[in-house]
Amino acid sequence: MEVVGQSENIRKNLQYLFDKNFNRVKSLNYKNFVDYLIDNNEIVLNNYTREVYFRMDEIEITEVKNSLKNFKISSIFEKLVKFEFDEILLKNNLKSDLKKIISKLQRENLDKFDSLERQVLFISFDNLSESWCSIYGKGDFPILKNPEYFDYDYSNQLFQFEKKIDSTSFSKPLFDFERIVDELDLYNQLINDFELYNCIYESYKYKYFLLLNEVLSENDGELFKNFPIIKPFYIYGNEHDCEYINLHIIE
Repeated sequence: MEVVGQSENIRKNLQYLFDKNFNRVKSLNYKNFVDYLIDNNEIVLNNYTREVYFRMDEIEITEVKNSLKNFKISSIFEKLVKFEFDEILLKNNLKSDLKKIISKLQRENLDKFDSLERQVLFISFDNLSESWCSIYGKGDFPILKNPEYFDYDYSNQLFQFEKKIDSTSFSKPLFDFERIVDELDLYNQLINDFELYNCIYESYKYKYFLLLNEVLSENDGELFKNFPIIKPFYIYGNEHDCEYINLHIIE
């Protein structure tokens, strides 16, 4: 695939993936959310016993309905879907963390591999509160429309786990909601494998990737100054052990 001019296509694709998820949840309140889950109570197949059952039984449905009287979870959910962030502060913090990480990777690259050229950077997370970076050599890297796995040369890896990108303030609404869900023992009813909650989570993930895209697009010359990279230089994001998606390309 021709890569010249792909930077804007990558940004548009990330925006599309964000919009696809966020448009499903942006008008929700907690009652709408609960009503949807009850109305769409799935029939599930137990792979071991081969029995079928509803994901929520009558007791669990009653517990979820009772949670509608809980003002705390309603207000936390409202903040969750509002998506109100100080984007300038978030981007400044992301840039600062990326600068420290890439600088450390550059020093390690010179120490361990002399001037070995690099062509790809992966930004990965286990949860959306922090991410780490790893960098590899030359390869044939794709421009992706949707998250996918792909093969690449794992040799000459530089992995920076000591320094991380801190996005705690960004992910706080997610963790506040998950915390109160755990406190009320409603995880199975509200979060576990439910498509609607997954849309909320995916909205946060792609908003985070969009913020990273903006930081990288606006500052790639500064961030990778004097770094021995091969162009086009690819940057991907992913959740640990999950599929990759393009975040940026230095052409």
